[in-house]
Amino acid sequence: MPKRLDVASQLRAVPGLRLRCPLCSEAFPVRAAPLFDSDARYPATARRNVIARRGNAAALMREVAERRAQLAEDRRTKPRHIESTSEGSNFGQITEHILPGMPTFPYSSSTCRLLLKPIDYVVFSGLDQPAGVQQVKFVELKTGSGRLTLEQRSIRDTVEKGAVQLRVVKAKR
Repeated sequence: MPKRLDVASQLRAVPGLRLRCPLCSEAFPVRAAPLFDSDARYPATARRNVIARRGNAAALMREVAERRAQLAEDRRTKPRHIESTSEGSNFGQITEHILPGMPTFPYSSSTCRLLLKPIDYVVFSGLDQPAGVQQVKFVELKTGSGRLTLEQRSIRDTVEKGAVQLRVVKAKR
């Protein structure tokens, strides 16, 4: 059997040879490195590192398995959720168009102007009365658990601050 080379000892014997840490990029002398022969028994430090890395790998494999299971569950359940959300949204959009004609709608349909985006209606209270418009209201219809969008909340806050104006712009011929 040929004599094995002790590479670690040979590297330590080279004067001035330095290594660079892969984690911090700091250079250090080879003789300060915990080098060992991979064919021989691992030093205690290396054994602890191997055990820790095996534990980390096992934990990562469990996490991968959990994520795969969650992905499979999402693929099974999400289409139903998307379908029900879509149906709710479609119902809301249809309702926006027909609600002013319903007896339960709190405003006269002749005073409502449909915008849809970003607010559903502008109501000119009194427009259908001889005294004229008494108030201008922005009306957003919501069904089910619908909530104001960020844009709609911004409009609400602006109206509540009273930062609303009417400007007349004359077109040039």
